[in-house]
This record gives sequence, C-alpha cells and structure tokens, in this order.
Amino acid sequence: MIVLICEDVVKREKLEEVREYYRELVEYTRKQPGCLAYDVYQDEERDNVLIFVEKWADASCLDDHLKDNVYIEMFAKIEKHLTEEEKVRRYGEFV
Repeated sequence: MIVLICEDVVKREKLEEVREYYRELVEYTRKQPGCLAYDVYQDEERDNVLIFVEKWADASCLDDHLKDNVYIEMFAKIEKHLTEEEKVRRYGEFV
C-alpha cells in the first residue's frame, strides 16, 4: 500500500470557490482503480490549509491516477488558486 499526504495552501479569497473543485476531485478519485481512501481535511487553525490523505493499493495504481487526464484537468483548476506549490509526502507500509 502507498500513502500520500499532501498539503495545499489556498488563497483565502478563493477558498469557497475551490471547495467545489475539491469535491469533484474527491468524488472522481475515489472511483479510480486501487484507490482505498481519498480524503481532504481542513486545518482548524489556518482554514486555508488543506491536507489530503490518500491510500492506494500499490504504486502502479497511484501512477495511473497521476497520469489520468481527468485528474490533471481537475487539479489544474485548483492549482492556480494555491499560494505555493503543493507539498507531497509519499509513504510505504512499515509494519
């Protein structure tokens, strides 16, 4: 299993606008082969900081997702409203 933890910092004035983009992205991604979990959380202290927790069956499923044209188009809508580049950390099972 592969786990991704991603952090997006959204421009405050665009937070409500991008909320629908995130909903669409979550709904679409959860249906992808090998997606075990795909959730977005909002920081309780900095409301424009969003954390993705993604779980994938294996690296090939994740790689297919990242190359998916629909995903690429959806994320492009979000990316232009970020204040900085998305931070991504990738983890494999330990125990």
